[in-house]
Amino acid sequence: MSFEETFHKIKGIEKLLQLNPRFYGWCYFGKIHSMYLYSDYDYEEWLEIQNLRMVMESEDKEYRMTLFFRDVTSFYLAQSAGISGFEIECSDDHAFGDRRNFHVFDFEEGDIRFYCREIEIEEVVNREMIKRKEEGGLAYHGD
Repeated sequence: MSFEETFHKIKGIEKLLQLNPRFYGWCYFGKIHSMYLYSDYDYEEWLEIQNLRMVMESEDKEYRMTLFFRDVTSFYLAQSAGISGFEIECSDDHAFGDRRNFHVFDFEEGDIRFYCREIEIEEVVNREMIKRKEEGGLAYHGD
């Protein structure tokens, strides 16, 4: 099964594959550039939820990706700089309803782990795109 077939539930997965068609796995992005966890209100479910926006960078600094995780539960973070084995699993276990569709974790050190309802890749840029934005007077901050 291809990477795209495995992760078709992730919104915007085509942005990643268009920029790098040979993308092989999430562990390629090993550095957390920034992270923002905040409360929001889900008007459909009538409850407060936690969302997470994370900007990750490849170890070689060639790519930067902005991920949005909606309805985060069971969040744990031991450190925020490097992730040695970042992984995302699509879950078919709906014992908790649809709030745990994805399991996100560091499979080597266990430094980060959580569940979420939805994942969206908001933006993926390479080094050239970042440089062009900065030269044009538009500093890129990953948001």
